[in-house]
Amino acid sequence: MVLALKIWRHYLFGERCHIYTHHKRLKYIFEQKELNLRQRRWLELIKDYSCTIEYHPRKANAVEDALSKKSSHLKASFNAVRGLLLQELKSSNAHSQVNSLGGLLAQFQVKPTLINYIIKEKPGDPVLRKLAKEVRLKQNTDYMLRQNGALMKENRLCVPNNMTLNNEILEEAHSSAYAMHPQKN
Repeated sequence: MVLALKIWRHYLFGERCHIYTHHKRLKYIFEQKELNLRQRRWLELIKDYSCTIEYHPRKANAVEDALSKKSSHLKASFNAVRGLLLQELKSSNAHSQVNSLGGLLAQFQVKPTLINYIIKEKPGDPVLRKLAKEVRLKQNTDYMLRQNGALMKENRLCVPNNMTLNNEILEEAHSSAYAMHPQKN
């Protein structure tokens, strides 16, 4: 449960969710008086989320879900949608490969567009242009230039004084779904 909360943090943080488990003791973890250190860490992590833990007996779980199906059912259902799935993966520029046993391997490459935009806008800022020239002439050792043209100071990217770019950075930092405290829509 803790691992699932960590993995899906970007979806669950700030959202109300229900956790169903067949472990009856987990339902009462908030009420236990004595916990070991690991359980205390788990409890702190769980408290960061707005979730409730519900007990659902294993015997009562008659509905099949993806985790309880046998692998032959999964392979049959995969074969039914293989063409559509491969087409969808190709349209999203994913490198995909199907092996001889019917397994699918897909690889996505994520590129940071905001950093590329910052690097592209650097020549338009006279201060950064002057600093980059000083670094190239070895007159300024506080800064460094990376291979991709990024001007860095103490492992921090120097951002041009560009209002559009600054607003985009602030938008990403404060209003994105991936921000520390995402804005409610």
